[in-house]
Amino acid sequence: MVLSIFGAVWFTDPDILLPLVRERMILGGVLAFSHLPPGSQGPRPGDAGMRHDHSPDEWARFLPGHGFSEVGVSLVGPPPGRAVGTTLGRARAA
Repeated sequence: MVLSIFGAVWFTDPDILLPLVRERMILGGVLAFSHLPPGSQGPRPGDAGMRHDHSPDEWARFLPGHGFSEVGVSLVGPPPGRAVGTTLGRARAA
């Protein structure tokens, strides 16, 4: 299992990171990650060059293209008293 909690998946271009992660995983291994919802903190990554807070649909395209299947990415609402939720993602090494 590879786990990224507001970490590498959020700060590294998926076209660079995902192949590196996948080549080190066994078949059926799980990649799980979280980050803030897209656009919740400043400009988009393409404009800022710092974050890769992609939408669930974008992740659904990136992950299979880099050797992952059973992709599930969703937005989770914020807890009571908070304004921002979380993007949660999961995929299996195919």
